Amino acid sequence: MDITEISKILSQPTGNLLSKEAGVYKGQWTFYALIYGVRAVYNAYVQKQIDIDRFKTLALPILSRIMEEPAVAFDTRYWGTSVAKDLGRTAKHHLATVSLRCWALQMYNKITGDYEDEYLDYLDALNARYVENGYSMLRVGPRTPLFLPDNMIGLAVLDNSRYAETAERVLAKAKLDFGQLLPKSIRGRKVSGGYNALTCYYLSLFRDKSKAETLWNTIYTQLHKTSIFGIEGIKERKGSDDVVGMDGDGGPVLNGIGVIATAFSIGSAKKFGPKGFYNNIVKSGCKFEKLMSVMGLKSFTLVGPVILNALSNEKE
Repeated sequence: MDITEISKILSQPTGNLLSKEAGVYKGQWTFYALIYGVRAVYNAYVQKQIDIDRFKTLALPILSRIMEEPAVAFDTRYWGTSVAKDLGRTAKHHLATVSLRCWALQMYNKITGDYEDEYLDYLDALNARYVENGYSMLRVGPRTPLFLPDNMIGLAVLDNSRYAETAERVLAKAKLDFGQLLPKSIRGRKVSGGYNALTCYYLSLFRDKSKAETLWNTIYTQLHKTSIFGIEGIKERKGSDDVVGMDGDGGPVLNGIGVIATAFSIGSAKKFGPKGFYNNIVKSGCKFEKLMSVMGLKSFTLVGPVILNALSNEKE
C-alpha cells in the first residue's frame, strides 16, 4: 500500500474506517492507522520522495481525521476520557492519546509551520503532566499501570521540542536498564515482545539513539525466530512457541512470533540491522497480512499495511 492509497483510505469519513474494524480494539487500531498514516507521509517527505505541496495534500486529510472527535470515540468508551473535549484537564487524559496526537501535530508542523497553536497546546499539556508528576513516568490513565511505550512516545515528542530537558530528567529518574528486556509496565508485568519492540522504536526517535540500539540488540538476541511458516520475526513471549494464538496486547501470534512485535521491529531493524533481517521482515509483512485475512482478524488489516509503509521508510 503506497502513501497515495493510504491517504485516500484514511481520508474517508471516520465511520467508514471504524466499520472495517471488529472487537474490543475497534477504534484503537483506526486511531493508530491514522497516526502512522501521518508518519508514512512524513517519512516519504524526509526521504525526498515527495515535495512539500504533495506532503500537505496527503497528510492534511489524515491529520484532520485525527483531530476529529469521532476518530477517538474509543477514548471515552475504553480509556475513560476524551481529550478532544477538554485538553485543559490533562490529569485525566490517556497518555497515549495526548502523546500520539502531539506527535502527529509535531510532524505536520515541522514541515509546514501549520497547526502551530494546536501543536503547542498539546506539547505544553504533555510537558506539564511530567513536571506536575515530579519528572516521574506517567500512568496512561487514572487507575492504570505505567506502560512504557506510552511514556516513551511522549518523551520522544518532548525530546524533539523545547522541552528536551524534561525528557532527559524523566528517563534519568526511571533508571531503566536498556540492556535487558523491559517489562510491560513499571510494576513488572510479564515481558512482551510487542511492548519491547514498540518501546525500542519510540526510543529510536530520540536524538540520542544509543538507548534504542542497546535495547534493540537485546530484543534481537533474545526474541528473534524463524517460524514453521517460513516467516522470520520477533517472538511475543520469550518461552512460548504457540502455533496460532492471540495476545491481548500483542495481537496474533504465529508459532511464537508476534505480528505486532515484528511490525514494530521494522524501524529499529532498519536503523540498527542486521540488514538481512530487516529485508526479511518487510517481506514477511505481506505473508502476515494474508494469514490474518484467512484467520478473519479484520482489526489488523488496515493498520498493518500503514505501519509497514511508515516504518520501512524510516531514515537510517
